Amino acid sequence: MDFLSAYADNPSDRERLYPLFETVFDIPASLLQDFSARGYWDPTYRPYTFLDGGQAIANASYFALPLVVQGASITVAALQSVMTHPQWRGRGLMTQLMVRLLDDIDRRYDAALLFTENPSLYEKYGFETTPEVLFTAPVQPVPLNPPHCLYRIDPFSEQIGALIANLWSHHTPISREFAPRQYSSSFHLNIYTTFWQERLHYAPSLDALLIFEVSGQTLILYDVIASNLPTMEHILRTVGAPVTRIETHFNPDQLRGPKWSVQTEHTGLYLMMRGALQLPANLKYPELAHF
Repeated sequence: MDFLSAYADNPSDRERLYPLFETVFDIPASLLQDFSARGYWDPTYRPYTFLDGGQAIANASYFALPLVVQGASITVAALQSVMTHPQWRGRGLMTQLMVRLLDDIDRRYDAALLFTENPSLYEKYGFETTPEVLFTAPVQPVPLNPPHCLYRIDPFSEQIGALIANLWSHHTPISREFAPRQYSSSFHLNIYTTFWQERLHYAPSLDALLIFEVSGQTLILYDVIASNLPTMEHILRTVGAPVTRIETHFNPDQLRGPKWSVQTEHTGLYLMMRGALQLPANLKYPELAHF
């Protein structure tokens, strides 16, 4: 059994992970090959891997995650790709990888974040669950912003891909209270799913990506990617649906307009943190930035 680390900048070495992703997370190797070919891979991604016969059998990785937290710009480590091949579980491989990975992180960063469905797996490493909330507000229906112009888009077409890349290169973080400053790699990986493709829209009048759905009279807004963030009134006029309530899946302090309330969210996916990071009392990590 061999150990390998810090090799993700070599595509041929990185491809050793693909079969393990497919086995553990059911992510097709072809998807990861396409993701890599399009240049979406985060250049700071750092894997810690055990291999047997050249094939990855256990892995844990992290990447550098720039955040805005209560107005301050900081960078933390984001753990992901924690996986062990079923035939190699119960042998302590993940414990060994986590010890090496966290020792490296603790020398480089003040804090680390991860998402998991099973918090107990990470509590022994000093991670604590960070509650998330949804932000809601009542609104008055507004007239359309003529001419009404909102498009469902194909993120993988060459023209739209260039548009999205340009928006990311100039985008403004969605919140000053709590938000990732840059998460284009996570965004692009998440956008492979049909769920997000069906909710992805481009608004030319705002020069913004709006990721949303309308359920009854509620506008569920997942994310806004733009250089100049629009007001909530402009978003409502552009969406053009007769809604009386807004629900945002991010901290909405930059979207001027409504008076926000919070409600506890229970999705089965937990945000966990290790280290010294003073977070706001109410926060929501954008779902398209999940890693």
